[in-house]
Amino acid sequence: MKFNYGVSVFSAKGDKVGTIEQVVVDPRTKEVSHAIVQQGFLFTESKVLPVDLIAEATDERVTLKEAVDDLEALPKFEEGYYVRGDVPSDAPPTTPAVNGAWPLYYFPPNEPGKGLVPKESAVHTPRYIRRTDRNVPEGAVVLEEKAKVMSTDGEHVGDVAKVLADAESNRITHILISRGLLFKEERLVPVSWIDKVAEETVHLAVESSLLNTLQP
Repeated sequence: MKFNYGVSVFSAKGDKVGTIEQVVVDPRTKEVSHAIVQQGFLFTESKVLPVDLIAEATDERVTLKEAVDDLEALPKFEEGYYVRGDVPSDAPPTTPAVNGAWPLYYFPPNEPGKGLVPKESAVHTPRYIRRTDRNVPEGAVVLEEKAKVMSTDGEHVGDVAKVLADAESNRITHILISRGLLFKEERLVPVSWIDKVAEETVHLAVESSLLNTLQP
């Protein structure tokens, strides 16, 4: 299978359902487990597509199996939610929040002989923090398009342009790297030369001079 970034994804009926945006890789086994498919044009949404649902993946297109009509039932790649980021610093530990709001009056009163007295510092506007969860396997790497490829001698030898995987095992066999600005040169790097895969960087186990022995 060839995972070409930006290539169109089609259903078995021939309907276009999205484009390949990213590839999810197990960094230990170097297996491709999922592809991130982007839907829409103006209002985009990314879905997590298990590779087991792919019938064929070529340079020109990715075709889904007949069991998949569309991607609506698949989980979103990223799901955001908000959590409360702070509480009043002087609120007693045992003081409960009611419907998300902390009490504005404390007992006992600040001054003898007076009833419940508002405490200025108790007036508090909650602060919420946005968090994002990714619906990919724990420890998996979402390999970005144009992730840097670095040799053992610290040279930036190219950028990831395509991921090639065995159709049976889903294990990466090669990555296609591209280098150059105006006149790009592409080379196939075997998986045996890959030491570590991260989201933005692929680290090779060879020096940059060995890349020159590969045929463009």
